[in-house]
Amino acid sequence: MPCLSVPAARSGPREVVTEPQAPYFGAVLEQASLLPGEHARVAQTRLSEWSARR
Repeated sequence: MPCLSVPAARSGPREVVTEPQAPYFGAVLEQASLLPGEHARVAQTRLSEWSARR
């Protein structure tokens, strides 16, 4: 799971707890709420490439 790579890279693995009904800045999100839209510009840089350069 990609979201685990950032905390693990910073200071070791942590338990990730999910809660589908937890609010995000006050709003409960739908399954695709934070996904790019139809005309989004998607960058070529991957998280692993970006973090290796830091």
